[in-house]
Amino acid sequence: MAATVPRIASRSPDPWTPPDAPLAPVEVGRVRIVTDHVGGDAVAGRISLHDGEVVGAFHASIDVHTHAAKGHLRVADPARRHGIARHVVPRLITVALTPQREGGMGLRRVQSATASSNVAAIALARRLGVKRETRARQDRWTEGVGIDDTLAWGVLADEWDTSAHRMRGADPDVTIGVGPHPDPWPTDERYDPALLAAGDRRNVADHYRYWTVEAIRADLAASARPFHVAIENWRHDLNIGTVVRTANAFGAGGVHIVGKRQWNKRGAMVTDRYLDVHHHDRFEGLRQFAVDHDLTLTGIDNLPGSRSLLTTPLPERCLMVFGQEGPGLSPQARTHVEAVLHIPQVGSTRSINAGVASGIAMAAWTAQHTSGNQSG
Repeated sequence: MAATVPRIASRSPDPWTPPDAPLAPVEVGRVRIVTDHVGGDAVAGRISLHDGEVVGAFHASIDVHTHAAKGHLRVADPARRHGIARHVVPRLITVALTPQREGGMGLRRVQSATASSNVAAIALARRLGVKRETRARQDRWTEGVGIDDTLAWGVLADEWDTSAHRMRGADPDVTIGVGPHPDPWPTDERYDPALLAAGDRRNVADHYRYWTVEAIRADLAASARPFHVAIENWRHDLNIGTVVRTANAFGAGGVHIVGKRQWNKRGAMVTDRYLDVHHHDRFEGLRQFAVDHDLTLTGIDNLPGSRSLLTTPLPERCLMVFGQEGPGLSPQARTHVEAVLHIPQVGSTRSINAGVASGIAMAAWTAQHTSGNQSG
């Protein structure tokens, strides 16, 4: 289980106390929010699918120091990856801010703290129109990112539209994706029951709607193109996420990070879940991978003596290598690549970043070795 939910707080003239009557179940598509315990000093409940499978839990209890409600929502990792939280969180906020006489918890305020690298949580807060109130700099460590900031979001009861489940005046939810799948459900094992129940709002192509992550990975691997991309990461390059996302879009066989293991995944927009991302401590490891898989190491950099990418064909089976932002290809990379190609430029800037360069290079490979149809 992974905790991602809002700390809930009440700010009313009188100390908050839990309701003394059970709360009505809330249906969100085929996801059901049920309160199992009400009374004493706490409210507790669970989140389940239509078949009874429990995918999350929530509770709120009295904080003895602030006399407010303090609570958490926990969603199981698979359900969290499939977007259950974005359906459940708005409804839980509505339940929390609805007066007790109307069947809610009767809180005056809900606040949530999230890592600044948590793209999904930030996007949800913005979509709901919730206000960002503070930013605590470098106060947490996030796996895969390192030292990170914490953002705090807050909403008051009189700011929240309990019928639309978002801030008053916020733009309507026009997010990508689809809602719950209508009956009858497909029986193909590639489909995920959690997504069929709650809808699929992930940033995936339409023909992958409702598929499990594992099914998408398998399908992409089966149709992967015979090129890989690598980027050097000696000083925590911020372009890596963009390179990963672009490699996913162009159907690369894999992405390789050379140097430091940690990288900022924000720019990848979770596309790293759908393709293989390899790590090599040193460039020699990347060179050995290229040898073992019959890939030609090809550097992309505007070095003296390099040839134009626009007039020089890329090998069909190649491993394109991009250097660190600033210094470009490292001395080790320059030694081991079999050729260096550059992207012609006519402006005043000396170079373009690896994220942009990787997209141009992968588009060039696609134009040279396929029909150019990215969706086929």
